[in-house]
Amino acid sequence: MHGFGEQYAAPLIALLGITFFCFCIGAAQAQEADVFRGLVFTQAPVGGLPADGADGPSLAGQGFLPPLRNIPKSRIALLDLERSDESPRLLTPEFESACSPVVSFDGGRIAFAGRKNAGDPWNIWEMDVDGGNKRRVAEVAGNCLTPEYLPSIYTLDDLTPRDQIVFASDATGAANELSEGAAWSLYTCELTCENVRRITFNLSADFDPTVLPDGRILFSSWQRYGARYFPAGLFALLAVNTDGTDLLPFYGNHELPILKCQPAVSEEGWVYFVESNGRDPLGGGTIAAVNLRRNLKSYTPVAADDGGFYLSPSPFADGKLIVSFRKKGETYGVYELAWHGQDAHASSQAGIPAHSPDEGSTFTRKLFDDPEWHDVEARLVAPRPRPKGRSSVVNYEFDTTDVFCMDCYISDRPEVKNAPAGSLRRLRVIEGIPLRYEAPGWRLPEKEKRLVPGACILRRRLARGGFSAMFPWRATVPFISELPRRPRFPSSFSTRTAWPWRRTRAGCGGCPRRIAAASAATKTGSLLRPTA
Repeated sequence: MHGFGEQYAAPLIALLGITFFCFCIGAAQAQEADVFRGLVFTQAPVGGLPADGADGPSLAGQGFLPPLRNIPKSRIALLDLERSDESPRLLTPEFESACSPVVSFDGGRIAFAGRKNAGDPWNIWEMDVDGGNKRRVAEVAGNCLTPEYLPSIYTLDDLTPRDQIVFASDATGAANELSEGAAWSLYTCELTCENVRRITFNLSADFDPTVLPDGRILFSSWQRYGARYFPAGLFALLAVNTDGTDLLPFYGNHELPILKCQPAVSEEGWVYFVESNGRDPLGGGTIAAVNLRRNLKSYTPVAADDGGFYLSPSPFADGKLIVSFRKKGETYGVYELAWHGQDAHASSQAGIPAHSPDEGSTFTRKLFDDPEWHDVEARLVAPRPRPKGRSSVVNYEFDTTDVFCMDCYISDRPEVKNAPAGSLRRLRVIEGIPLRYEAPGWRLPEKEKRLVPGACILRRRLARGGFSAMFPWRATVPFISELPRRPRFPSSFSTRTAWPWRRTRAGCGGCPRRIAAASAATKTGSLLRPTA
């Protein structure tokens, strides 16, 4: 009997193993079959947008800057990709306007901007993927737009991680620096509507936030440069911590075209965004990408069409993209776009244009296009990687901070890079003062639009022969710093609009592209010497 057991034990174990393996495969296939594959997107009415060729509401002759985001009478729809021949399902019938849907990390909820009645302010709402259980998750005094889910935030005084959301709002009631529209800032709050915090303080507009794998927020920021890039300035991609600290350039703060917006991060490590000259009301243009490993040095064109506009890039399955596209005079539809990222990047580095449809990207299929609507802002309804959680040391009980500059000569900008030693003597700090409308239709006089709104309220002599400076500043107050040279070098170098944060030390060690060039001894020694 013992021999019989030994004879059949091995086959029985093998049979049980095969049965268990087949059961797991079947369960996985059944679970995969139950996973809903769909697209959630915005439908904007054709009549709600200006016609091609019309001048935008701001910067007459310069286009639509910033681009339109909250569009009256827009709506949110859900398309089942397994039944793409069926009409999409409307998710927001009780809202007068709704747009900018974004899917949660677990794929089970959708946040969006919306208002139930015409004339009401736009708020941030959340709902299930089938449109049920709608609830307001953010409410401020003004309008809100372009939400995005954030990873958990941790603080020393609360051991419980808290999920947040980021969005743009005009709650301050300020005008942008051209006085021709609202100044948008980024805000965060918990999904319970609690702890609403303003985290950016730009004088013009911050919008289109997304989240990077390390948990930081990437967004489009309208930066004015005085007479440089006059009159529009540039829209650059900036990155900031979820508590508003460590504002840093990501891409485009010196590069044309004017507008960079709608950044989207793929699992393959690419950040896609739209580039535009502002001629499309929604900001449509071409699609480009930079790599997370070298975001300042890896610019690569992805898709372009002289006869049309691309919009709303978003990661899709198998490394592909979801994009909206339209020819001039037509409406936006949703397409699947295949981009050969590594090959295109190698081609662009070798000097070969990589943005032509034949070489860099191709449409693989049309997902949806309703000629009566602009179909934009499409997102895949599916789980996605959850970025790393963030901690914060910001103390909201304090209203001041210290700002320091480690070495003013470290930069790849020619204005400073070629400055002779000793030519930089003083640091001039200009406080940014937000513009407010004096009456409906009021605009800043044209002759004053070249000036940075603000007042020169602080001058500091640079220590160590022009190396460093350190000064106190009021937290959350925007400023622009300049380095005036000696009379024979009359030009000056201005940084982007920045702001310090409560009870933290905000510093600049020079241009991020060449920060490694400064020795630790120089940085430390210059900070130890007080400024005059």
